[in-house]
Amino acid sequence: MVKKTLLNLLISMLLVSLFIGMLEIVLRSTHLFGAAVSWIAPDSFVGYRSVAGAEYWYNKENNHPITGKINSYGWRDKEWSLKKPQNTFRIAVLGDSMVEAYQVESDKTFLSLAENQLNNTPNQDIKVELMNFGRSGFTQSEEFLVLQKEVDRFSPDMVVLFFLPSNDIEDVSQETSTELRRPFYHISENGQLVLDTNFVNLRQYKIFSFLSPFKQHSALLSLVKERYDFLEGRITGYRFRMNKKEGISKREERIPPFLSLCTANARPLYVENYQLNKMLIKAMSAFSKEKGIRFMLVTLDIPSYIPEVEKRFVALDSTFNTNYFEDDLREYAKMIDIEYLGLQRLFRTYYVNTRIPLHWATPGWAVTSILGVFSPHLNYEGHKVVADALGNKLKPIIFSK
Repeated sequence: MVKKTLLNLLISMLLVSLFIGMLEIVLRSTHLFGAAVSWIAPDSFVGYRSVAGAEYWYNKENNHPITGKINSYGWRDKEWSLKKPQNTFRIAVLGDSMVEAYQVESDKTFLSLAENQLNNTPNQDIKVELMNFGRSGFTQSEEFLVLQKEVDRFSPDMVVLFFLPSNDIEDVSQETSTELRRPFYHISENGQLVLDTNFVNLRQYKIFSFLSPFKQHSALLSLVKERYDFLEGRITGYRFRMNKKEGISKREERIPPFLSLCTANARPLYVENYQLNKMLIKAMSAFSKEKGIRFMLVTLDIPSYIPEVEKRFVALDSTFNTNYFEDDLREYAKMIDIEYLGLQRLFRTYYVNTRIPLHWATPGWAVTSILGVFSPHLNYEGHKVVADALGNKLKPIIFSK
């Protein structure tokens, strides 16, 4: 009887193993439900990062998968040399998923397009290299750390920081971020930046660290964990909004919290966050200047570059100023003596003249009920617009030498 029970148990285990194995093969070969082997690993420095040399398969927003390979330094870009080549103007670009840009092929990103444009400038023999140091979810906290520990060793001539108001203002603080598996800076009583890396002690980070090696070899486990993280994030976000009395019914329209800064009724928490953003930008520019590296800040758009969206915001708060971040950060850039490029007005002009959307129309990111589901990521046309603006801004800086 015992032998029969053991035999049945072994047969059951074998059948389960065969089923899981076959399911793994199906998921890897067909990418059913968007399944793919993970190319992400935990990092006690910035929370997580791409695995050097790993292949990626991304299938969101675009109507076809985006594939490629992470370079040997762990970034979504072509291979680099640690030593800067001769007669080269090297630019390190920091930012979040807008810079990482998995939504388009690597040669269609605004960095690749701008690099090609600059390298095809007539009567110039300087080679330009734009290096992609973008990672999804980055704020100035992680960007400052990457600048100090990684970017500096590549000896760039210039650092360009892309600032996305929504992501950067929301996630820069533990008070408002729904993702806590990341480093945070705090402002001390004497006004100094203090780094907090206690995220490595969180249960969520420890689970992430344990599962990561298995996810890098299993599309099934990666899919299950991705769905779980998505659900957990939605629940965490809901609890946060309720705790902070930010609950919004489906029928109610309210200006998103980060955009309250564009009104006369800015929410105190987000005012504090924005000041922290500025302090980190200043610290990054100061670090760069000490190294003899030029620094430029680029402000990405907010949804109200579309006139119809702006009208909705103004209807909710007549003091809403769609150009607030562009104007405010331009003045701040002057104050700390750095280069600046704002994209809000440029996007408005382009959209009004062409009526061509610059972001993906497919669901990507729920902002609030006022926008429904809105993807902040640039589509192909958006990348072209940013590439032209960036290239035109950089030409006189690079080739005036």
